[in-house]
Amino acid sequence: MPRAPRAAALLLLVLALAACAAPSGGRGTEAAQPSDGGQSAAPKRIVLSITSDLAAFRSQLNRAAGGILAGAPDLEQLVSAGLVIQDHQAKLQPQLAEAVPTAENGLWKVFPDGRMETTWKIREGATWQDGAPFTAEDAVFTTLVVQDPELPIFRKVGFELVESTYALDPRTFIVTWKKPFIDADQMFAATGSVQALPMPRHILEPAYRDNKASFADLPYWSDDFVGSGPYKPRDWVRGSSLALDANDRYVLGRPKIDTIEVRFIPDPTTMIANVLSGAVEQPLGRGVTFEQGLQLRDQWRDGQVTFSPGSGIKLWPQLLYPNPAIVGDARFRRAALMAIDRQELVDTLLAGQSEVAHTTVAPGDAEYADVVGSAVKYPYDTRQTAQILEGLGYSKGPDGRYRDPSGLPLTVELRSSPMDILRKTKLAVADNWQTAGIGVNVVDDSPQSRGDNEYRAKFPGFDISRCCSGTESFASFRSSEARTAQNRYVGENSINYVNPEFDALVDRYLTTIPWTDRMRAAGDIVHHMTDQVLVLDQYYDATPTATNNRIVNVPGKLARSTTNAWNVQQWDVR
Repeated sequence: MPRAPRAAALLLLVLALAACAAPSGGRGTEAAQPSDGGQSAAPKRIVLSITSDLAAFRSQLNRAAGGILAGAPDLEQLVSAGLVIQDHQAKLQPQLAEAVPTAENGLWKVFPDGRMETTWKIREGATWQDGAPFTAEDAVFTTLVVQDPELPIFRKVGFELVESTYALDPRTFIVTWKKPFIDADQMFAATGSVQALPMPRHILEPAYRDNKASFADLPYWSDDFVGSGPYKPRDWVRGSSLALDANDRYVLGRPKIDTIEVRFIPDPTTMIANVLSGAVEQPLGRGVTFEQGLQLRDQWRDGQVTFSPGSGIKLWPQLLYPNPAIVGDARFRRAALMAIDRQELVDTLLAGQSEVAHTTVAPGDAEYADVVGSAVKYPYDTRQTAQILEGLGYSKGPDGRYRDPSGLPLTVELRSSPMDILRKTKLAVADNWQTAGIGVNVVDDSPQSRGDNEYRAKFPGFDISRCCSGTESFASFRSSEARTAQNRYVGENSINYVNPEFDALVDRYLTTIPWTDRMRAAGDIVHHMTDQVLVLDQYYDATPTATNNRIVNVPGKLARSTTNAWNVQQWDVR
């Protein structure tokens, strides 16, 4: 064979053998490199938006600087990690921890004297974004800060029940509790009733020891922030935008998207225009109103909008200072509730994108499936309304309005704040009641009057609001929380319900740790509340989630109390 053909044949043989020996793929191998002439693949990037700039990367500091901002909880979950995190169905998933403590897995123990113990095991390889290991001592230090009376801005109510914490070893720490507390499994999370994300001891302890007075003002909370979440902050331009880079050390795996830009767009019209043009691919958090969601759904070719049931719109009856007195009678409240065509409210006010509410617990809440069957339901039925009212001694006059035996017309007051959805609901309910023969005095509260505690506590009839949903609201109805002069009318019990029997049900629920038993207690509460019509549930608000079709793995349907950033490390782009 001539020399040149022989050399060519040898070269082909070498190339063939090299191809056979080459690995088929995998991170860090030659086969994993793109075949683009030596050029690496372009970084994956998406653009999100929230409605306002932030003060810090901690919810407590943002609230202190001016309230809860739409999208702020989502952004917090992008840069921080908790021991556990709520998924889109409000169920707890382990994040920095290996497992969620439960009575069933033995990590949650209740002792005969009523005290508790929870054991947390940190995932192997958990680190802070600067490379320092995340250890049990970080959790112990966080508890010290949150319990410190000199730092009230960081305090959380649940931590008042913590007796002690200690590190058993670098990856294990033990929490002892003074009494049963059903949210102990949410300790060191971004959502829930505890909400105290871990703090890095190696960074913050010197400042905490040396100068507590300036602890909340440290640049750590903003420009120098170091978290343990899936993304690291970079290039924060106040009032404009924030860049986030994927955290290579994130304990659940490096995010698939390399860079996220978050733009601060306070004007709703501008934000929607950015979404429609493709400049923003997803508004983060609850930054889109229902009306904007409908607009996007109808106009946005490059994305999709899903609607999730949110907090309930409710009528709260006055049970301590009712006027007329019949408002305090459960039979009347049943009649009033059945006189409202709630499905029509859903169809007209929310374009059919939500559903009628039968309990304060919302669809998507982790407890909903276990308790909804215990609710007493009241269909739209004006004939039953008439039968009940006539059984209470009322009769219709020539004008079609009910009157009591003395001839006085039956009239109730119905008030709300100026919020548009509440005002529309109020007018629709008033129309339903008047059609059924119940007179209505419609009152539009001013922002000033809504800030008057005594005025709000002593409403005579019914008040409409979007508030206090979920099993976490049960404790708000205890007798001790009634709004009276003794507590300056600031209790959480807005209906002023006083019933020792119900208080015992709530106490049983709050101290029952095993899930099945706790849900049985929750079901008893739901039955009592709906049987006595403590709240006239109307419908669940519809919360839109808008996502560009380019982004995948973003959960669309969300539980009321969760964010869609919980699984951001799994997001990807087409």
